[in-house]
Amino acid sequence: MFRVYRILEQLSKMTGLVYRIACTVGGKILQSRKHIVLKILRDLCMQSEQDSTMKKNPVLFVTALFMYSAFIQHSFEPVTSNNVSANVSTISAHILDTTVGQAAQNVNITIYRLEGADHWQKLNEERTNQDGRVSQLVSASQYKAGIYKLHFDVEAYHAERGVKSFYPFIEIVVKCEQDQHYHIPLLLNPFGYTTYRGT
Repeated sequence: MFRVYRILEQLSKMTGLVYRIACTVGGKILQSRKHIVLKILRDLCMQSEQDSTMKKNPVLFVTALFMYSAFIQHSFEPVTSNNVSANVSTISAHILDTTVGQAAQNVNITIYRLEGADHWQKLNEERTNQDGRVSQLVSASQYKAGIYKLHFDVEAYHAERGVKSFYPFIEIVVKCEQDQHYHIPLLLNPFGYTTYRGT
């Protein structure tokens, strides 16, 4: 604790930068030492009325208070490569077989993002569950605004059921913005399909 106190005392000489520094490094430090750091800073703030050194140096107290509030803020913010929470929904899909009125299970969906003028970068590949859904085609860390393509391998799905399909596959291209969830349903039959933006 004495070592941290000495560090804070040095930082108090440049109070204007303290909060910004704490916000920048706080998230990384908290990953492994969150509870220890918060306890030390909290104790420094609470002991200010009893500590003569702290009374003589109000800037030190303000420094500790700023760092404590910054660490508190970061302790509730999951860190990802593009500042998007790992729990954020990005692009999901749902397939309904309108021929039988049931969810289309075990359909392979591959998602791509357009990079540059004409290169489709493969991001992920998933299969629909028993409800015909894939809840997250692109992870939060991979997601960004752009043009995405969903490739549905419907021929294999129909072949398993002994049905001839006019479409060997279906591709849906959508333009997605940042900080939004896109749900893309596919209403499917062997000779036609419908798609729209769902919720």
